[in-house]
Amino acid sequence: YQYSVGGEIFVLKMPVVKVGDLARAVNEIYGFKSKVKKIGKRPGEKMYEEIMTEEESMRAIELSDMYSILPYQSKIENYIKRYNDSQAKIADVRDYSSDDFEPMKYAETLNIVKKAIGGEEH
Repeated sequence: YQYSVGGEIFVLKMPVVKVGDLARAVNEIYGFKSKVKKIGKRPGEKMYEEIMTEEESMRAIELSDMYSILPYQSKIENYIKRYNDSQAKIADVRDYSSDDFEPMKYAETLNIVKKAIGGEEH
């Protein structure tokens, strides 16, 4: 598919993964003996990722596997027709955050890491 028409920002829909589970999976796969130590967040750090602001969602299209945030002054209806995605629709107007979604289970995280490094799934 060719999604880009010009000036859009694309935000992939990705699963939410706990950093601790990711570190544990890497340790398990590579046989590291080190323990993962929780240190908490540092000043200014967040425990979630902001995906799209409410203002951005006002000019966004939800596609099957991503969001397309359109340039200012764009007509959403014109973009929906251009995308080759039967699920394309105007995005709900709201803040989008990783905190809105359930994190993957550890086994799923482990399988994705194994797959990413070319190993077999668990």
